[in-house]
This record gives sequence, C-alpha cells and structure tokens, in this order.
Amino acid sequence: FVTLAEGTENPLSDGGQTYSATVDDSNIDGVIFSKDTLTFNGSGTLTIQASANHAIVSKDDLKFTGGTYHITSSGKALSGKDSIRIKDGTFEIRSEDDALHSDNEEDGQGFVYIEGGTLDIATQDDGIHAENSVAIEGGTITISQCYEGIEALTIDINGGVLYITSSDGSWVYGYAIAADTGIGLMEGVIDIDLYYDTYTESCLNGRRSVNIYILD
Repeated sequence: FVTLAEGTENPLSDGGQTYSATVDDSNIDGVIFSKDTLTFNGSGTLTIQASANHAIVSKDDLKFTGGTYHITSSGKALSGKDSIRIKDGTFEIRSEDDALHSDNEEDGQGFVYIEGGTLDIATQDDGIHAENSVAIEGGTITISQCYEGIEALTIDINGGVLYITSSDGSWVYGYAIAADTGIGLMEGVIDIDLYYDTYTESCLNGRRSVNIYILD
C-alpha cells in the first residue's frame, strides 16, 4: 500500500537518468515499481516526473481509492499488467506513451475499470489502452490529446453523461446520454450511434470522426 497522508505534498522523480535493474527477472522500469499488487489510498498529493521511463508500474494489479496525482512521463503514466482499477482520485496526466495501460493477454486479465474519480489526460499515444477490456461506470474523464482515446477488445460505458465534438472542432454535438452500451469496434475505431429527433437532423450531421468526453 502507498498511503498519501492528508495535506501532504509528495514529489518523486527519476532525475532524468536512465537506469537498469531487475527483481526476480522483472525489469524495474518505473519511478514507483512493484512486482505485486500496488494500491494507492489517502487524500494527499503525489507528483511524479518520469523523464527516463514510466511513472507508476505494477506487474500485477494497480489500484487507486483516493488521492491527487500530477504525473508527467516520457513513457507510460499508469501501467498495471493484470489490471488498473480506479475507485476515486484526481489525476492530471501528461505522457508520451499510453496514459493508462494494461497488457496481460490472459482471459480475465488485461483490463481497465473506472468507477469514479476525475481524469485529465493529454498523451501522444493512447488515453486508455487495455489488452482485453475497458469498463467505465462513472467518473469524469477528459482526454484532450491522444492517438487513440480508448483502445480495447471490448469497451463498456455503462451510463453517464458525455460531451461530443468532431475531431477537427468544426462540429459540436454537445451533451448526450449513454443510453445504449452496445459498441462495434473495427480497426481501432469505435462506432457510436447518435439519436436525433428527425431524419433531417440525422442526414445533416452525417457520419464523421468525433471526440467523446465522459463527464459523469
């Protein structure tokens, strides 16, 4: 467990220096690294500057139940091999690689589950990347910059309020309710059906690439 005590500010950095070490054949590649399940709790603040590699890495499950996190990473920001699970917390993430990443290919592993919290993500790669599944039950998620927003074999957004704009900013669809959680995934693109009151509105808006912001 890593407990962020109330009112504390906790800065960590790798100093921008490359490093190489192993623990039981596991390569240590994060400012915070664990070969077992790693859980963060508390209400304090953790600031990580990972200039050489990843920020937080668990070779098992990576869990968050609270706290405030400011993460800047030249690699991945949050990496949980078996899973990433977020119940609560405030996250400001700027990363060159995936912001959230889980890559175990085994059945029942390699997933990201978000129940609550606030995530502000800007990345040069994927916002949320899971080898098998992503499930979002709540929280506020903003992915303002990415290569792919959410990538997984299956993606379930079970309710919540979304804000939708076109990728080039030329069209704002505005607020929408997630009423149908059936999603088709083809070549890394999520197909989303939008409901309109009239056939004319549907034809006018047509088919286009969009950005989706999960607000609640």
